[in-house]
Amino acid sequence: MKLLARSLRGAWLAFAFLALAAGCGREKPVAPEANRQPAGEPGRPGATATAPTGNLGMVAGGAFTVRDAVFFWHEGADDLTVMLSDTPGLCARMKDGAMPGGGAVLMLLLKHNSRELRDAPFGPGRYPLRASEGERLARDLKNAVFLRLDAACGNTLPSADVRPVEGEVVLDAVEAREGGAAKGRVRLVLGARRDVLEGAFSAAFCALPDDATEPRGCR
Repeated sequence: MKLLARSLRGAWLAFAFLALAAGCGREKPVAPEANRQPAGEPGRPGATATAPTGNLGMVAGGAFTVRDAVFFWHEGADDLTVMLSDTPGLCARMKDGAMPGGGAVLMLLLKHNSRELRDAPFGPGRYPLRASEGERLARDLKNAVFLRLDAACGNTLPSADVRPVEGEVVLDAVEAREGGAAKGRVRLVLGARRDVLEGAFSAAFCALPDDATEPRGCR
């Protein structure tokens, strides 16, 4: 998977949205029978999408209230991306190759690093923030990026103010299919101010077209 060195309009540096193109889109059969429990039980496939709401905390002086959340993954990908925003309509925007102008976005890139997990579906568990490239766990949170976009989708926050310094994502349940969801919790400490984002999320599966690329538009 190739990561972009520069972001939309040169404003954000991140694991950019080729991460989405590489780890998103197509429906994935649920995990093998040995890893399953009946639908609705916590910690296993069977999660269904619900409308997420809630304030996760303050970042750079502004509250971050989640009004929409989606995730992207396809069969055999070793990355899964969760996207939380204070702006609704995320999946439709991504399908159109657009970012939410005037909105705030938190992107979480979960990664399978070990050979045993390389082709496996993502499942419940803890994904700690990666300390460095030389300190990879079998699975981890490779990167977390917080953006506060202006009307033209330029990032208004210095990267140093929102760079993650510690944290983790915990997945409680995940099902990559139409109507499925990734449910869990996130806790991140950002920047020198040590702003904290913390809370639960329910991210709906978003199936992007096979030819999806990184967002170049804004709406």
